[in-house]
Amino acid sequence: MSRAWTDDENAYFTRLWNEGHAPESIGNMMALQGRPITAQTVKDRASHLQLPRRAPKPETYKHGWSLEAKAAIKQLWSEGYSATQIACKVHHLREGRITRNMIIGVVTRMNLPRRTPAAPKYTKPIKK
Repeated sequence: MSRAWTDDENAYFTRLWNEGHAPESIGNMMALQGRPITAQTVKDRASHLQLPRRAPKPETYKHGWSLEAKAAIKQLWSEGYSATQIACKVHHLREGRITRNMIIGVVTRMNLPRRTPAAPKYTKPIKK
C-alpha cells in the first residue's frame, strides 16, 4: 500500500495542475520530489482533490475530420479518385499524416457508394 500524501505534496501537485502542466509532466515533476506517479494517477488525484477539469484543446485534437475535409473527400470520391490520390490531395486540410486507410475509413463512415472492382488486366489463356 502506498503512503499518504502530505500537505506539501498536495500543494505542489495543485500548483502544477493550476499552472496547466500536462499529466505526464506533472508525474515526472512529482517523481523528482520523491513521489513517482503515472499520468492516470495524476488525473485521479486531481479528481480526488476536486481540482477543475480541463477542457480539451481543439487545436490538439487530431482524430476528427473537418467539414471542409469531408466535403473534399466526398467530391473527390465521386469523381473517381482512388483513396491514395485523395489522401495526397487533402493532406493540407488535416494536421498529421493522412493514409489511404484513413480515407477508406472516412468513406465507409460517410456511407459513400462502394467502387466496383476493376476488371483484371491479364487473364491466363485457357489450355485446351
